Amino acid sequence: MLLIIYAVVLYILMFQKRKTAIAHNIAFNALSVLFLVAWHFLGEKSNVGTFVDALPNLVSLWYFLVSKRVRNTFTIGYRHSDGRH
Repeated sequence: MLLIIYAVVLYILMFQKRKTAIAHNIAFNALSVLFLVAWHFLGEKSNVGTFVDALPNLVSLWYFLVSKRVRNTFTIGYRHSDGRH
């Protein structure tokens, strides 16, 4: 339930093109992977299942950490309606 609420907040930040969306996206994906690994160590997921479920989050983490396009979209070119950056 925690990740669902966090995902809603994250989408709101992304639609508003807020700078904090980058950090929150990284945190969301990291938390998702941590929860999957914890679930695995509790014996609820197989090795393959954990890897398959974590792969999209790991790819997203990588993309948000290295993408200049993401940084440009959420930081450089955006102006608020009152003209400030």
